[in-house]
Amino acid sequence: VRSAKQGNVSAQLNLGLMYDMGEGVTPDYKRAIKWYRLAAKQNNAQAQFNLGQLYESGERVAQDIKRAVKWYRLSANNGNASAQLKLGTVLEKGWGVAKNHKKAIKWYKVAAKQGWGYAQRRLGWIFRSGEQIREDMAESTKWYLMAAEKNDPTAEFYLGVDAKDDATKLKWLRRSVKHGGGNDAKKQLAKAERDIARKAAAKKTAEENAKPEVQLKNG
Repeated sequence: VRSAKQGNVSAQLNLGLMYDMGEGVTPDYKRAIKWYRLAAKQNNAQAQFNLGQLYESGERVAQDIKRAVKWYRLSANNGNASAQLKLGTVLEKGWGVAKNHKKAIKWYKVAAKQGWGYAQRRLGWIFRSGEQIREDMAESTKWYLMAAEKNDPTAEFYLGVDAKDDATKLKWLRRSVKHGGGNDAKKQLAKAERDIARKAAAKKTAEENAKPEVQLKNG
């Protein structure tokens, strides 16, 4: 406590966490906010993010989405990837702020470059769907591939659905099923396997019918 009172930002953050989580002390959200704010005023990104979460949830303090967004924005500007992701989400959905798809994409990209799989997957969908900006399948694939490196089943599913060749389609759909892609992935995989088997059978029949002896027989 002495160190926190003397302005040590790490100590202030830790005290905020203790009172927030009830670690070794009785939970006290007013004190948690007090210490988080002191750390946040020293530009501690984690304290700023924690304040944003408290005000967003409304579970332990009165919900205040505008305050939450304020703290998320400060934290995001200070490099907190969780805040960058959260800011992208609130700007995309219009939670407590006006929707702004360009800024949402900006923050998703910043979070994605820090390794956030959800941000990568979300960018994949945004560029694939064309709902918010012009469709760009190359850009969509780029972000889905990044998310797929983390075994994201949704990213793997869409990579499979959008694949141009059978081998790639099977690869990604099988990975999606393996990583918990659900019924849609299973159905798409089963369909792809049936279609590929059908094409293989048709090709074999065509090759058989092209043989000279078969053509002669069929005269």
